[in-house]
Amino acid sequence: MSENILDENTITLEFEDGEQDCECLGIMEFEGKEYMALFPLDDSEDGYIFEYVEDGDEFELHDIEDDALFERIAEEFDKVFAEEEE
Repeated sequence: MSENILDENTITLEFEDGEQDCECLGIMEFEGKEYMALFPLDDSEDGYIFEYVEDGDEFELHDIEDDALFERIAEEFDKVFAEEEE
């Protein structure tokens, strides 16, 4: 998977089976690393969370391999988004 920035808040993810334009919902630090939440612009139900690694002007997104870690990060993002809606 790779990514291209369309504008400040929109990223195109490139998968083996095609591309997905996504809105960046935010970047959050969790347990010493940063993670980015993305939501597809095509009205899909599911969003994405990736480890976010910045390197100067560039960045990389990495899959979160550990299911338990992914669940904890997703819960934390849910809390953050709920607080922003209040």
